[in-house]
Amino acid sequence: MTAVKKHLAGMLNAFEAKTAIFDATGVTVTGQISETKWRWAAISRVTCEREFFLVWIGGSSALVIPRRSFASPTARLTAEAFIRARLLAAGSSSTARR
Repeated sequence: MTAVKKHLAGMLNAFEAKTAIFDATGVTVTGQISETKWRWAAISRVTCEREFFLVWIGGSSALVIPRRSFASPTARLTAEAFIRARLLAAGSSSTARR
């Protein structure tokens, strides 16, 4: 391993893989050095675009989750149904499906 690779291997990385958890209170994204949480009232919709599962925060920002991150297509559909139910319960105006 080169000196640069050794140096980089020991650094914390804000762009590392993260875990997204959808629960009764909202969406939490956790990584080695960060944690972000949105309550359902902040989520405006969920869509699927190409190979990505998008959870929209407001109108113009999205949490982008590669579809391959789910254990199976059924797991993705289950997560999508859960999110849609939470959005309806939170009174979100748009739960557009694509």
